[in-house]
Amino acid sequence: MDSSAKALLVSSYGSLLVGLVASAILFGITNLQVFIYLKSYPNDLVTYKIAVGFLWFLDAFHLALSTHAVFWYLVTNFAILPFDLPVIWSFKLEISIMIITILVVQSLYALRLWKVTALERSRVAVYLVIASVLCNYGIAIAVIYVVYRKISIVIQAQQYAWLVYTSYGTCTAVDVTVVVTFCGTMWGHRSVHLKSKSVIHRIMLYVLASGSLTGLFCVICLVTLATMPGSFVSYGISFSMNKVYVNSYLAVLNSRDSCKQGSVDQKVEGRDIVQRRVPYLIDSVEVGCSVHEQSSDDAGPKSFPVFQAESSLTPQLYDQREFNCTLFWNVLIAQVRRVDGRDENSRS
Repeated sequence: MDSSAKALLVSSYGSLLVGLVASAILFGITNLQVFIYLKSYPNDLVTYKIAVGFLWFLDAFHLALSTHAVFWYLVTNFAILPFDLPVIWSFKLEISIMIITILVVQSLYALRLWKVTALERSRVAVYLVIASVLCNYGIAIAVIYVVYRKISIVIQAQQYAWLVYTSYGTCTAVDVTVVVTFCGTMWGHRSVHLKSKSVIHRIMLYVLASGSLTGLFCVICLVTLATMPGSFVSYGISFSMNKVYVNSYLAVLNSRDSCKQGSVDQKVEGRDIVQRRVPYLIDSVEVGCSVHEQSSDDAGPKSFPVFQAESSLTPQLYDQREFNCTLFWNVLIAQVRRVDGRDENSRS
């Protein structure tokens, strides 16, 4: 076999083999994320559980089809150039399963956006996301039709390259639209409370990371197909595309626990501050003295200046359900008035 034939085999069959190995690794990450989801959210909504189970099944079925196709090309038809072989049925079905998985994930994102903006007056951005997803459905149907036609891969790549480019471009546009709309909606729901802002920022970070990864993957497939049309590099990369989408959705689901944990840590920290400050203010008001007048030789707990209490004790740092806000503010106001009265007496 001459050097040109070897290079052709490397760029074709070698790309498929490397893509299959990468796909198997990502499927292992999918299994790990599914395990984390089932362990962390045993009482989650049935809709989410069904979606996770269905995506896992599609991912596993896709890996099995990819393995069969690569085995047929590399082992059963060893040393035969791929351009002389027909498209095996498992390869066609693998592409169809990949398209279905991407559409399911994008539909779940669109459904989530619809629920988040249920109380919003304007849903123009959400309508744009839904329209882009529906457009992607139409292009996906056309791609599946072309794949199942009885023509070779080379002819498909030459005659219908524009359709594949459109498919990758539409997937990228949908991912970008979902990320921008979701982050914009979350940004509009932010409040002045530190806990809410922290949760929203964490959610935006996870959505940005997952959406950017899927969009970048589509761009890579598009670029490799345009720059190397005579090789199977883009097909090898596409083996892992649906697994990137599945893992991105599972990562968003599993990140909910992390967001809640961050808000709980903030609440506990603020609660500790309140528990340390409030008793000293109450004691100082009851004994009729200012916090500035407490002796440093006193064996009791050290006092804190009023300006420190004012800067540290804000409504964002404690839970109103467990602490008496009225008592706290009454004590703080009484303390400030007592200090102001002593200052006026000293000036007079």
